[in-house]
Order: sequence, then structure tokens, then C-alpha cells
Amino acid sequence: MHRYLLKRLLVILPTMLLIFFAVYGLMLLLPATRSGGFRIVLQHMLAALINKNGLPLRFRNTVLLSFLGIAFTMFFGIAVGILCATHPGKWIDRVLTAFSVVTGSLPAYLTAIFLVFFFCVILRALPPFGNDTPIHYILPVLTMVLSYMAPIARMTRSSMVEALSSPYIRALYARGVRPWRIIWIHALRASLVPVISSLRNVASEIVCGTLICENFFTIPGLGSFMVHAIGQRNVQNVLACTLAIAFLLMIIYLVCDLLYAAVDPRIRRQYSAPARAAKAKKASALGKEAA
Repeated sequence: MHRYLLKRLLVILPTMLLIFFAVYGLMLLLPATRSGGFRIVLQHMLAALINKNGLPLRFRNTVLLSFLGIAFTMFFGIAVGILCATHPGKWIDRVLTAFSVVTGSLPAYLTAIFLVFFFCVILRALPPFGNDTPIHYILPVLTMVLSYMAPIARMTRSSMVEALSSPYIRALYARGVRPWRIIWIHALRASLVPVISSLRNVASEIVCGTLICENFFTIPGLGSFMVHAIGQRNVQNVLACTLAIAFLLMIIYLVCDLLYAAVDPRIRRQYSAPARAAKAKKASALGKEAA
């Protein structure tokens, strides 16, 4: 497992360097861009990254909003998928499937407009803008949940339906195991592998949706800062924001890989010491046969 983690960590640095030079080259191609030289850009970018009242504060807000969006999207997506899988073909399955498809088809900013109109204008129950209190995060998180829940719910439903129809699940029902234990422990564990595999794409979409929600709900994060930097052709701030977002995505991908390895025992066996010893023994045996 440590070898698997080390292998994933070693990919982060070359990926960040590739993103840095690619964005720097693209910014130089924009009209009216004045960089002042590579050394000056690098110095200003490092100064922006270590300024406590600037980019790190915005990065913290973006990380918090992204984490809340991913966590609640996974929770509600898996819950909706399980509810649909345990009632296949019934009205609750059709209603929840249609609702998730409709909300997932709408752009995030359009969903945010509907939520603000309903909760802030009609009900006057939630604040529309800002991030002063935890209540201010309800609408942005709800926007991301409704916009990106559909893939998780569909994947959970399909994998749960397949797991519930498998022979070992029927054997558990025949042995008298409680239904909630069968669904939430045995069937869900077998269904999490494809769900975690799709989490990588959904997480990257949620991070991009976080940047949109920050602009709409006036949350001081990387989204508004990056849009302002691009408008001013500020190369160092664009590079700093891009590297911060890329680092966040790399960490999310690493967590997804670790979750995948925790759920799937084949990954753990592949990088375990006995597996490596068996692979080396097999290679040496093949070498002797070839000789």
C-alpha cells in the first residue's frame, strides 16, 4: 500500500510543472499581456502564494466549499441510488430518477438562480450572498448537489441492482440476515467500486462548479480572483490560481485512488509484499525457461 501511495505522489510534481509551463505559454499568447520576464513572474507568483491575506485565504474558502460539495453530493447521490435500487420500477424510482436527470441537465448558475428565487425571494429563509456564517454555505452546496448528483445516483442504482440480484445476497436473505444490514453493508460495499471510479470525474466537475458558485454567491475564493486576474492579464496571479486549483485536483484524485484501493482488495494485493515476491518468482521462472 505504501508503494501505491508513493507512486501516486510522484506523479504530482511533473504534472504541476507541465501545467505551469502550459498556462504560462498560453498567457503569453494573449494580446496585451506583459509578463516582465520569467524570473519576475516566478517571484510575484511565489509572493502571491505565501501572502496570508490573499491567495491562501481564498484557497481555504475554495477547499471548504469543494469539500462540502463533494461530501454532500456523494451522500445524497448514494442515498438516492440505494433508494431507487431497493424499489426498482416503482413510482419512487421513477420520480427520483427523473428529478436527478432534470436537475443534472440544468447549468449550475441556472439552478442557483432558481434556488435563490425560491429560498431568498419567496420564503426569505436563507441569505443569498456571502460566507459570514455556516448558513451562507447552504445554497452553494445545495446548488452543487442538485447539479452533480445524477451520475453518482445512476451509478449507485445500477451497481446496487446488480449486487442485490447476486447469489450471495440471496443466500444472506435466506439465512435471515436483516435487510438493512444486507443493503448498507454487504451490497453497498460491493457496489462502491464503480461509484468511486466515477467520483474522479464528478469531483473535477464539482471543483469547476465551485468556481461558478463563488462568483454567483460572492464568496471570496479562487473563482472571482482568477476571473479578475485573467481580465487584467495578470500572469503571476493566473499562474498562482491555476497551480492552486491543480494541486487541489491532484489531492482529490489521490484520495479517490486511496478509496479505490481501500474498497477493492485486488489493488492492495497487487502492491503488497507477497504479490511482489510472487511476481518476481514468476519472472525468474520464465527467465530460466527462456534460457
